[in-house]
Amino acid sequence: MLLFITRTKLAMSHLIINVLPNASSFLDLLYDLGYLNERLLRKINKRLLADETSEEFLSFEQIRKIAAEIIFENISELKPETQKMLLAEWKYLFS
Repeated sequence: MLLFITRTKLAMSHLIINVLPNASSFLDLLYDLGYLNERLLRKINKRLLADETSEEFLSFEQIRKIAAEIIFENISELKPETQKMLLAEWKYLFS
């Protein structure tokens, strides 16, 4: 399976999920901060596909919720200093 991430879409296989630009930018931010990696982005993509929403575009709130779930479930994989920074910034990113 391939994962393509652009500013507006997440795609897996032949299915394309449209993501609002601010939601895509949020994923970019989390990646740049080191809170997401390629594997976690694939997990987010799988979770989005499993939700099978009928909405044309996924919102910032939907993406933020799923990203928080995936990061929380996998926080032990982050470096200790990254975990510390994430926990300090959690309320700003996910509240």
